[in-house]
Amino acid sequence: MFLSYQQLLDQISAKHKQYGEHLQPACGAQEVEDLETRARRELGIDIPAGYAQFLRQQNGFNWNGLFIYASKTVPIIGHKDSFIHGFVDVNQWFRDEEWKKEFVVFGSSSLDLYVYEARKKKYSARDRISLDEAESYASFEEMITEALRQHL
Repeated sequence: MFLSYQQLLDQISAKHKQYGEHLQPACGAQEVEDLETRARRELGIDIPAGYAQFLRQQNGFNWNGLFIYASKTVPIIGHKDSFIHGFVDVNQWFRDEEWKKEFVVFGSSSLDLYVYEARKKKYSARDRISLDEAESYASFEEMITEALRQHL
């Protein structure tokens, strides 16, 4: 049975509650608009609608080694000294070499980076070190669903 990323988030939320924790709060409309403006200005990209929708449900994600970047660096709910990095900041750090500018990074795990390749017009999971492609996806939603499923 295929589960949507929302169904997976619901399952993860239930697991969080078992430990007295919660998922990140939703990102407000102004925060999404600010991210869109900053991504265009500083990275020269438009964020995909699927990523904007994900942020409207929760501003960043941290579970079982999987991080999905937030609209800006935000504290992890319930942890004073832990943060989820902001999307633009991570991409600026990542693009330290010219050839890496073809990638847009949305999240990471202990093994993979979850990216969009503008030149190839595809989403993929890539090895964190070598950047070899592990999986490719047709959409942000498909990529994030598989990332969540693997970390459930």
